[in-house]
Amino acid sequence: MQAVSLAFWGYFGACVTLDARRRSGRTGGMLFTLMALSMAVTCACVVQSGLPLVQTLLPLHLCSLCALLAAAFYLHPTNGVYHFLWYLGMPGAALALVFPSVLQVPWQAPLEAAFFSTHALIAIAPLWRAAGGTLPMPAAAPRALAQCNLFAAFVYAVDRLLGVNYLFLLAAPPGTPLAFFESLGRIPYLLSLEAAAALCVGAMALAARGLARRPGTWYNPLARDSDPSGNAVR
Repeated sequence: MQAVSLAFWGYFGACVTLDARRRSGRTGGMLFTLMALSMAVTCACVVQSGLPLVQTLLPLHLCSLCALLAAAFYLHPTNGVYHFLWYLGMPGAALALVFPSVLQVPWQAPLEAAFFSTHALIAIAPLWRAAGGTLPMPAAAPRALAQCNLFAAFVYAVDRLLGVNYLFLLAAPPGTPLAFFESLGRIPYLLSLEAAAALCVGAMALAARGLARRPGTWYNPLARDSDPSGNAVR
């Protein structure tokens, strides 16, 4: 399932990127529809399973938050959301695709399909915008990391208050490399999460700098739609 899903969404992402590069402007509505459908299937599978909704459906995981942001971004791209998705949404979704941790429910096949489609569409969103000519700005990296830390602090408080485990701040998802760091203790585990976020942001900042130096007109930092003011980019 994982290999087939990765192959399909990799091909789909390449097609979407090519379409954006041609600046046809036809894919935003389609991508929004796919994201909305994926989230609806996820919600239906969880509700049907009888799992506690407070523990599973609040948008307090990084990818849950980014799924909502990506859906809005496909309809109305803004620089603030673009940079959050570039620096944190895309690497986070990519890691989730490589190390999937999917709930066990009676409707397992639809949930797994929705899991892979949701995370793939999160990863595609900033690539779709970059292919359209809007460069990610390396200077936005520290702001994205700060926003992530503020979100994590809020989620940690919710986790302790409600006894849930959003953002995996209280326990590592089983079967992932984070389980090793959890075995070292609470503080080393939290520091490993912070280090992972910082590494992701740093790697994406290097990628942004590489795109800025790329010759040609596709990635043009002076393009009209790379306005750094945070206004809608079109």
